[in-house]
Amino acid sequence: MIKTAQIQQISTLSNRFAHPFAEVIKLGEELGELNAAILVADDSPNKSRSATGNVLEEGCDVLMCVLNIIYQRGYTDEDINEMVSRKNTKWGNKLHAHQESLNANS
Repeated sequence: MIKTAQIQQISTLSNRFAHPFAEVIKLGEELGELNAAILVADDSPNKSRSATGNVLEEGCDVLMCVLNIIYQRGYTDEDINEMVSRKNTKWGNKLHAHQESLNANS
């Protein structure tokens, strides 16, 4: 996962956005770039002339924007870790239920 020092740097940088919606606008831009990178990486039709197919780079940009949005609203690393733990449990339960459904229909 991301190292603590890197998370702290994102948290510090998040305080530098001047406009309250700047991080949301940036996230939309980065999501578009991630989408284009996935299309390039998967050899799918893509109209973006600048897309590189670097899913890792664009995915990290999205991750940084999302963390920025979270930190801008005053949440802490502890809050994030607790929520990720809850979400992992929820996703795991859904995956398990889906797998059981598939097995029952086989």
